[in-house]
Amino acid sequence: MNNPIAFSESTINSYLNKWEQVALSTEPVISLLAKDLVLELYKLIEQNYPGRLDKSSEEVEVIVVDTPFDAFPLILEHVCDFQRGIVEGQLSKRVSSQLADQLSTYSHTFSLLKLYRQLQSQLWNSLYYPFWQKLQNTVDQHEDADRIYPAFYQYFEEEHILWSALCCWLDFNINELGCHYSHSEWLLFQSVAKFCGWTFLFNNMAIVCQRPAEIVKDKQGYWINWNIEREIKSLQKLL
Repeated sequence: MNNPIAFSESTINSYLNKWEQVALSTEPVISLLAKDLVLELYKLIEQNYPGRLDKSSEEVEVIVVDTPFDAFPLILEHVCDFQRGIVEGQLSKRVSSQLADQLSTYSHTFSLLKLYRQLQSQLWNSLYYPFWQKLQNTVDQHEDADRIYPAFYQYFEEEHILWSALCCWLDFNINELGCHYSHSEWLLFQSVAKFCGWTFLFNNMAIVCQRPAEIVKDKQGYWINWNIEREIKSLQKLL
C-alpha cells in the first residue's frame, strides 16, 4: 500500500470533484434501470443477512417519484418503522467491516473518513439541506410529530446513505490505498450513484427520485430546478 501522508490535496480533490459531479448530474433517471439496481441492494442484504427483511427482495416495492418533495408522504409513512434502518445502516456497516482491517494501518496517519465526510458535508449543505429543512417543517406540523421526530432524526443523521459520498470514499480506498473490496458490490454501488436519483431505502419499500432538470451554482450555493415528467426522454435512450 502507498504511504497516505504522500497524497496531495490535488489528488484528494480529484476524487471529491469526480463524485460531486456524479451527485450533480441532471441526467433523467430511467425507472426500470433504477428499480433493478435498488432491488440488487436488497438482494445483497438478503444474501448476507438472512431474515433481516420482512419480505423477500423480489417483493420489495420500488417507487419512482418526480421530486424528493413528492416523496414526503411516503417518507413520513415509513420512517417510523424502526426496522427501516436495517437496509441503509446494514449496507454502511458491511462496507466498513470489509475495510476495517485493511485500513487499520492508517488510523493514526490519515483521516480515513475525510473524503466521505467532506463530500457528504458539501452535498448536504448545498443540495440536501433545503429539502431536509422543508421536510422537517412538515414533521413539525404533523399531528403525530412526537412519534415521528425520533425516527426522522435517526434516519437522516445516522442511517441515510449519500451514495456519491460513499463511492468517493471507496474509490479512494481501492485505487489509492490499495484496499480490496468485492468487485461486484463496488460496481453496484457506483451504478446506484450514477443511475439513480436520491434514494430512500426502507424495510419493505424504496423510493427513487428523478433528478432535477437543472442545477445552477451561485454565490449562495446551488439552485435546483425540478422538472415535470421526463420519462419519455429517458426511455428513448434505451431504443
